[in-house]
Amino acid sequence: MKSKRIYQIAKELNISHIEILKFLKTKDISVANHMAPVDVDIYDMILIEFSKEKANIDRIRKEKARTESIKSKDDLISKTVSDSTTSDANVDSLTTKPKSDEIKTDDTSKEVKKVAEKTTTPSTTIKKLLPN
Repeated sequence: MKSKRIYQIAKELNISHIEILKFLKTKDISVANHMAPVDVDIYDMILIEFSKEKANIDRIRKEKARTESIKSKDDLISKTVSDSTTSDANVDSLTTKPKSDEIKTDDTSKEVKKVAEKTTTPSTTIKKLLPN
């Protein structure tokens, strides 16, 4: 296997290269920087150490996502229930008929009726002019 550089391993494990450098320092393995290549034995040691941590992090992320999913479903259900209650109240208010004293006629509709009564159509004018 071709040797990998520390930054590539960090990218592969989705962790910071600084954490790998600190880990190697605790194991008394000297590396120059994040661009330094490591041999297969050191690569395996890094994978073993950080794959445990990665598994824990993945487990925590999945649990958090699961709880968020459950919370959003509960919120959606409660919102749907409250919306349906509100919409039922709105439907009830729309279906009830207003009392007769609450009915008010529009002034403009009265004016339109008056104008329509005053104007004559051509057929009525012709009828008036023609003898019976």
